[in-house]
Amino acid sequence: MRKAIVLLAGLALGSCGDDDVECEADSCTDGFFLTLGGSSAESGIWTVRVNVGGEEVTCVTELPRQDGEDDTAAECSNPAVTLSPGPGNSLGTLFVFGTAETISIVVERDGAEIAREVFRPDYEAIRAAEDCPVACRQAEATLQLPPTFP
Repeated sequence: MRKAIVLLAGLALGSCGDDDVECEADSCTDGFFLTLGGSSAESGIWTVRVNVGGEEVTCVTELPRQDGEDDTAAECSNPAVTLSPGPGNSLGTLFVFGTAETISIVVERDGAEIAREVFRPDYEAIRAAEDCPVACRQAEATLQLPPTFP
């Protein structure tokens, strides 16, 4: 998924060489992708708290999404963190911009904590195209959420 985002960003920005892929610094973004799986499609008010470098960011969304809200990202208290909707009315993917050494995540449903984990991402250099001299650093992980039962 992250490579597709890098490629799409590069295609949207222009071309360099024969690959028609942008090789500038803004062709990809440093960050951490966290897929929220498991019970994240259950109905309720979902809150994801992200602590990066001592700063807490909160993202809130309600599931199931209402008609017309299928592609609407959750509201997050800082634009450095995004929570994009996933398939089948699931929470989806959390993205934390930058290359933090430690990222703490707490997931709540209707005010009850259901998951807590600390991640120490292992960032990889990702290039929009093999011959591009510019790379960004990205990491990914999955947080499998347990059933919450209403």
